[in-house]
Amino acid sequence: MIKYLYIGIKFMLFIVLLNGCTNNNDRKFKIIGTIDGYKDSTMIYLCSYPGKVVDSSCIVNNQFSFTGTVPEPGLYFISQDIWADSDLKVFWVENSVIKFKASAGYLYKAKIQGSSLQKQYEKCSFTFRNLTLKSDSINNLIKDSRSVDESKKLKIELNILKDSILLKEKQFISSNPDKLYSVLLLSEEMYKIPKNEVKGLFFNLKDDLRSSTYGKKVEYYINKASFNIGDKIKPFELPNTQGDTISLLNYKGKYILIDFWASWCIPCRKEIPTLLKSYSKFKKDSFEIFAISIDTKKEKWKKAILEDSSVWINTIDTKGEIFELLDFKTVPSNLLIDTNGIIIAKNLRGVELMNKLNEIFPDQQ
Repeated sequence: MIKYLYIGIKFMLFIVLLNGCTNNNDRKFKIIGTIDGYKDSTMIYLCSYPGKVVDSSCIVNNQFSFTGTVPEPGLYFISQDIWADSDLKVFWVENSVIKFKASAGYLYKAKIQGSSLQKQYEKCSFTFRNLTLKSDSINNLIKDSRSVDESKKLKIELNILKDSILLKEKQFISSNPDKLYSVLLLSEEMYKIPKNEVKGLFFNLKDDLRSSTYGKKVEYYINKASFNIGDKIKPFELPNTQGDTISLLNYKGKYILIDFWASWCIPCRKEIPTLLKSYSKFKKDSFEIFAISIDTKKEKWKKAILEDSSVWINTIDTKGEIFELLDFKTVPSNLLIDTNGIIIAKNLRGVELMNKLNEIFPDQQ
């Protein structure tokens, strides 16, 4: 389920916000919820995306509520079980009255009213629905394909589809310079767009959007020398679970997935089984995973490693220095480097990582 939520967010894209872009700290949000099918006193949770619990409430007579303040609209989810993979609803929260209506077991189908950004999100989701479904279908065909030639053709088709989606996204941003959704979309997709195009799209936006949190993120990216596909990673060192210093140089000559995560990040933990499959299949073919936790408490980090059976290289970046150096802002995040330390892909998730590794190591298909 997280995969589809991620794709949905990504294709519209990684959207946030509200009806305007001005912060209004004097206002509060109130989520008024109705869920049929749960017993009284059942706990329900509001979590910030990707996975920190913000508040909890008890369901009484099918009703619950959350009240608070957000400095700026953001992405949250409601779930009865914060570790659930299928029964949660991701949506945009802003300082307004938001109505949430669903049934037990079908929270992901919840109807949201009162959030203008959510309305934009759903409208955009509908626009990209056919493209998203087609992308899912091709990914499934690639996963099931036993022919190298067929797999290559499908990957070409998938890349064409991704290019088409990106083009439509850029057209949306260009045609809607006064919508907060545009700057949010740009802030999430800018890494896929040549920097000179990002500049053009950014300076076409209205002043208030450029000065928003998301606008500042884009401006920072424009002005900063960041790491993109084709750039070479400088070697770095971090401590492992035994406290020994581990250098990226130790694995020179291998394809390495540098994966940022945290023990409290639910999507990160949900991604582990997929990483295990990829690692198990390709670890003999010069492939390695160099995991970097941004946890501040080593005990929780080590506990999560044991719980998830993460058998690759595990290091920790408690001060976030490497995380910041590589210009990442959220987890999960990753980049794939080749045998020369050159970035060849960023933020591969689920089947995307497996597809890329199948492309690199075709003999293993």
